[in-house]
Amino acid sequence: MKKSKFLALLPLLLSYIHIRSIYTYKKSVEEITKILDEKQSTISKHLAVLKNVGIIDDKKVGLYRFYYLKLPCVLNFSLCVEQTLKEKIKLEKKLIE
Repeated sequence: MKKSKFLALLPLLLSYIHIRSIYTYKKSVEEITKILDEKQSTISKHLAVLKNVGIIDDKKVGLYRFYYLKLPCVLNFSLCVEQTLKEKIKLEKKLIE
């Protein structure tokens, strides 16, 4: 992923960063929707983008998916960008080989 694409996610990421609980507790889409006062479809799309770039992950429990921060380094965003891009490059190299 290009750095510019990743940085384009910054506004989206920042909307979730203020939810400190996602750092320490797994949250369902429903819980995040209530906290952010947004539509579930919007939250689900944003979570999919964040998951796709490796910032968050989820765990399915019964009918629900609980999202959690996969990269605690997001608190130090500049290092997080660098680390994520390196991991993405490593993964892409493995796929090519």
